[in-house]
Amino acid sequence: EAKFMSNQIHISFLDRLILKAQQIFHIKFIRVIFCLMRYWLFTLTKKVQKFKGDDDNLIRFDNGENTLEYNFKKIKHSIFVHDRVLNLIRPLLSLEKVIRDKPFNKILSIGPRSESELFLLLAHGFRWKNIFALDLFSYTSKFDVGDMHEMPYKTNSFDIIISGWCLGYSDNFKLALQEKVRVIKDSGIIVIGHGYKPEKKNQRIPNQIEKILLPIKSNINQVFFKHDISDEMAKDGLRSVVVVFSVKKK
Repeated sequence: EAKFMSNQIHISFLDRLILKAQQIFHIKFIRVIFCLMRYWLFTLTKKVQKFKGDDDNLIRFDNGENTLEYNFKKIKHSIFVHDRVLNLIRPLLSLEKVIRDKPFNKILSIGPRSESELFLLLAHGFRWKNIFALDLFSYTSKFDVGDMHEMPYKTNSFDIIISGWCLGYSDNFKLALQEKVRVIKDSGIIVIGHGYKPEKKNQRIPNQIEKILLPIKSNINQVFFKHDISDEMAKDGLRSVVVVFSVKKK
């Protein structure tokens, strides 16, 4: 409680107004129009950057298309369709620690494709200067270009990491998880969403939380939220699994 009061004291009146104003981006129409305008402006005035490093850890589709090409084509689509990340944000914001410290927490979004996901985080009370994004391409200065298997960040850089439906593009999900642990701070929180289409037979990555987290089991401090899919749910076409957990470092 003392820390909470201390944090509140250090939020200036102007910052409080800004945090209130940010809530307008809860309205999807405003969020979409704003992000679409920014997309058009940036793509007209800036050169789109693409990852040029080793992509051995990223999947290639049956038609020969790689992960970068597949997701790059979906930038504009993600501006309109990005609400699924709310399935990660909402359980995250059920944690008192996050509610208390979110104006001060550095948060990383992995693989958001467009800025829409970032403006959802903004709407929920995170500060723009503390929101970071990593993807294989960038049309905006808010995105760092890089590979989730070897992120361009120092160890212990972030308080929170959100990884929404990115592990499915990995050919080395153990390394992808270990890299998340590296860049998160001790006691930091990681949120992962994952899921295969029910008809997909060759699942390179398990669709059960316990099996997904097995490579970093020794680094898991506390699981706050876990949503698995039962066989009966899978028969109904449900596939998304979600987990929110804190990290401990040796």
